[in-house]
Amino acid sequence: ALWGAVLPALYGTRHLGSIRSLTTTVMVFSTAIGPGLTGLLIDWGVDFTTQCIGFSVWCFVIAAGSFFIEQKLTKELTLPAQ
Repeated sequence: ALWGAVLPALYGTRHLGSIRSLTTTVMVFSTAIGPGLTGLLIDWGVDFTTQCIGFSVWCFVIAAGSFFIEQKLTKELTLPAQ
């Protein structure tokens, strides 16, 4: 639901359908690659605990990056029009 407000504010409405299509494609692809990646790691001998730690670190890095991006976007979107 948040994307419905954020995307038009960032990119306008002219190409909103294309942008939404791309973001949906990336989300579907990322969920599809997860089982394959886990399977490869199992084949390479990486145990489940190590995988969980690695994926946890990855999630933390993405969450931290999202926080900083959100801070920057909040400042940009709340600036008065000039």
